[in-house]
Amino acid sequence: MTPCSQCGSPPERRLDPQAGRMVYACPGCRHRAEVTTCEVAATASWELINDPDMDRHTCKAAMLPRYFETGGKWGARCRGCGHEVEGFGSLQGARAGWARSMR
Repeated sequence: MTPCSQCGSPPERRLDPQAGRMVYACPGCRHRAEVTTCEVAATASWELINDPDMDRHTCKAAMLPRYFETGGKWGARCRGCGHEVEGFGSLQGARAGWARSMR
């Protein structure tokens, strides 16, 4: 599995057995993917947000985005300068919004 794009740590699978939900998250910096009930979807969302070929921000720091969820909406942020895109209904939408903002 791809290491965390933010700190390089391997992800850990977190499981809520009562609700049947799981997520992959970084134990070092707490960067996380989408919470889901499907192992395949959890793995795919982790790979999506940690893709090494993703567009880096064009600021001096040239960082990969850190994805976040607030109030049920997804967004992405550059930790170098604070550039942010938010308000997307899905993690996939936030990834597309980040790519669009890099054009």
